[in-house]
Amino acid sequence: MKFIFRYFWLMVCTLPMAECVAQQANQSIDIGQEIVQYGQSFSNAGLFIHFDKTTYTNSEKIWFSAYLTKADSAHVTLHHTLSIALFDDVTNKVNLSGQFAFENGLCAGSLSLPDTIASGAYHIIGYTNLLDSNGQPKNIFRQAINIKTIVVENFKATLALVDTDRADSLRISLNIKEETKRKSNYNINIKVGNLPDRPLKSSKTGQNVISIARGQITPQHPVLIATIKNQNEIKRLQLKLPAIEKDSLKIRFYPEGGNLSANNLNTVGWEAKSINGEPARVKGILLEDNKVLDTIQTLSSGMNKFRMLPKAGKNYTFQLIQGNPAVYANVTYQLPRAINHIVAMNVSKAVVDDTIKIQVRTNGVRRMRLLLHNYRSVYVDVPLLTTAIGRTIKIGLADVPRGVFALTLLDSIGRPESERLFFSHYNQEDKIIVNADKAVYHTKETVQLKLNLSKYFKDTNTGIVSIACVQQNRLQSALTQDIQSFHYLSDELGDMPTDHSGRDFRNISYIEDILLVKGWRKYSWTDMLKTSDPGSSSYTSAEFKGKVTRFGKKLKRAVKLSVLRGNNYSVIETDNSGKFILTHQDLRIEQGKKVVLNVNESNKENYQINIENPYIKLNESLNTVIESHSGGISILQVSNDVQGLAGFEKPIC
Repeated sequence: MKFIFRYFWLMVCTLPMAECVAQQANQSIDIGQEIVQYGQSFSNAGLFIHFDKTTYTNSEKIWFSAYLTKADSAHVTLHHTLSIALFDDVTNKVNLSGQFAFENGLCAGSLSLPDTIASGAYHIIGYTNLLDSNGQPKNIFRQAINIKTIVVENFKATLALVDTDRADSLRISLNIKEETKRKSNYNINIKVGNLPDRPLKSSKTGQNVISIARGQITPQHPVLIATIKNQNEIKRLQLKLPAIEKDSLKIRFYPEGGNLSANNLNTVGWEAKSINGEPARVKGILLEDNKVLDTIQTLSSGMNKFRMLPKAGKNYTFQLIQGNPAVYANVTYQLPRAINHIVAMNVSKAVVDDTIKIQVRTNGVRRMRLLLHNYRSVYVDVPLLTTAIGRTIKIGLADVPRGVFALTLLDSIGRPESERLFFSHYNQEDKIIVNADKAVYHTKETVQLKLNLSKYFKDTNTGIVSIACVQQNRLQSALTQDIQSFHYLSDELGDMPTDHSGRDFRNISYIEDILLVKGWRKYSWTDMLKTSDPGSSSYTSAEFKGKVTRFGKKLKRAVKLSVLRGNNYSVIETDNSGKFILTHQDLRIEQGKKVVLNVNESNKENYQINIENPYIKLNESLNTVIESHSGGISILQVSNDVQGLAGFEKPIC
């Protein structure tokens, strides 16, 4: 048999970390230093995890490599443990978990999927041992995956919406078709949102009808889950339901610079998404005191932009004209009010190479100050005189690294008034050129690759690469993440809406919309100016704590414990009450093997050792950050056909 290797997924982790600080031309207020200190309090290690694929089958292994892309040499050793947990999107419960050792910012390992795991949508959440002041992980990485089955199925089940016109209820069909001639009994359970499960009696014909009251469907949990059991075979289907509440759609408007400047031409970015955070494609009319100004619509990403000339004292609203009338009829959304005497900022092209151009206009002559920074370092700090005619400023970026930066305008006493994001040196792409020795391979053949770093990897000819060679149908573009988009965009700006073109970082118009809409979500000028000591950063580390008891009672004196880690041996001592802490060195062992603890006392059988794994509680607290994904399944119909892997393909390597 021949295999064609059609997809190689390679990651390189030689991303720029060092940043310089340009000289400051205006020292009247040391806002630059405040920015640097404030940014340091929010700094993170840039945890990225490369998984071998996004579609798995039961009994397979999930292989991964983890990188700390932004941790400097002084802090990288603080991250010594990586916790990985697999969450079920339906139940939000942990199916698998494990802890793995970091070594100089690198980690690798695997999780083994049991053969009994149900097919469906899952999330993997990874985080390091460092915790913030609230006891939550400082560095979190999420990866959506699908698990499918390669087991021969005895029946097929399909969920479909059949009646959505009723005002008080929905009707859904559940059809079960036998794949064999044997007659079977089916146990069916139905769950809607957070409501308790309810049984459904199976029809002899296999055609079942489910009625759901509209009041049971909420925007937060608009999902119907049907679990069908037949002997040892279990199928679980999810169907998204149309929520009727008027606040189920969230629309936000983002004037360029932060505010609508009255009597100036403004660019306004806007974003529409469901209450569950999914991008929404909507269309509507822009109104000025209920007078129609324009018709605008979002793209498939849920984002877009428009231009307007707002007037002070006028009321600007948006009204939907496309969508389910029962949901969105007469729903209007408020735009920010236009403000007099505030600067209007325009960056026509925010994805640039070596020069950024900014246009600034005010209603009169004003003395301002322009900063170019990334909340960690300040690269430009210059005085600026603005006028009603407007000024165009060009800034060379030769000394500015690649990535996302902010242009901030301060008023005469140093208060931030307007801010705009841009991406510097976009075309200096960090990539590797891959050449395989041939295109077609037989089983058990060796694949030889030649890797060359691009010219933009300055001053280095080395890199760290992880490679996964898998069948093409094991990768879903909607779920695949790459280290470049993560490092430069999502780790800086937060979760990204899906780019349905599949180009993500290569889609310049998509990045332009992101930079206009997202903004620095993790940073706040108000918080920075309020914070007396913005540079202070507090964190703790998750610890394995234990307690030794004797006959179930607290000890009265300290005892020693031997710690066996394969061929390694060490001794630790409890306090007088029997409490102790296991360090990460005490627990480091080859994957699949166990650490053994023994009490170094006579009558060992009288002692009990209890250990508390801190990552179990942390995993439970993280289920609130999970966002379900459809994995390309239709909203109107779902079948367990999509839960099987066509052709019984096996992983190549």
